[in-house]
Amino acid sequence: DAFCRAIINKLGDFSFERIFNEKYDFYAALFEYLIKDYNKDSGGKYAEYYTPHAVAKIMAAILVPEAVRGKVSNVSCYDPSAG
Repeated sequence: DAFCRAIINKLGDFSFERIFNEKYDFYAALFEYLIKDYNKDSGGKYAEYYTPHAVAKIMAAILVPEAVRGKVSNVSCYDPSAG
C-alpha cells in the first residue's frame, strides 16, 4: 500500500505535458521497466518477448541513413521479437 501511494504521489506532481512536448517516449521506458522481471521464475514457459528500445534504435539507425533522417516517413522493418 505504501509503495502504491508513493507512486501515485510522484505521478501527481509529474509534468506529462513537458515530457510529451520533448518527444520523450514515456510509455516505452515504463513498459521496459515493468516487463524486465515479468514472469522470470516460470522458466520461459510463459515468457513475454519484446525488442529493447536500445536495439530498436540501432535497427532504425542502420535502416535509415543519417543523410535522409527526417526526410522519409514510411519505413518498415521486420522485427521477429514483436510476436
